[in-house]
Amino acid sequence: MKHKAWLCVRGDLQPPTAQDTYAATLAARTFRALIAIAAVFDLEIWHLDAVNAFTNSSLDETIHCTYQLGFEIEGQCLHLLRALYSLRRSPLLWLRELSQTLVSLGFKEALEGSCLFTDGCLIVLFYVDDLLLLGQKENITELCRL
Repeated sequence: MKHKAWLCVRGDLQPPTAQDTYAATLAARTFRALIAIAAVFDLEIWHLDAVNAFTNSSLDETIHCTYQLGFEIEGQCLHLLRALYSLRRSPLLWLRELSQTLVSLGFKEALEGSCLFTDGCLIVLFYVDDLLLLGQKENITELCRL
């Protein structure tokens, strides 16, 4: 028998803090320019969707939440270890996690906070939890093996 848990964190109830919650996204004009470059140079474009992207990010602060109605345990609360989709800082934490991973794979950020990375052979751009890989087929295949 299969059991699933559903945990809903209400980010709208989180008190505002001085911490940064802004996560950069790729500008539409940059996206259009890259698609034009891919067309001119006959580059492959692969789309990847990061499933449960935000839950891959570790939290950089202590967050507790209450149990869901009907499942409360008196005197206890939940301590979150990973970001969830409805937390205010989740997009920023995911941006940092993905950026660090790309840098560890040898990619360099093209522009400050641009969501655009390159290693000289491939271009990786991302928007929230979607990634596009642009490059020659053999280069993209090699990256996907990692």
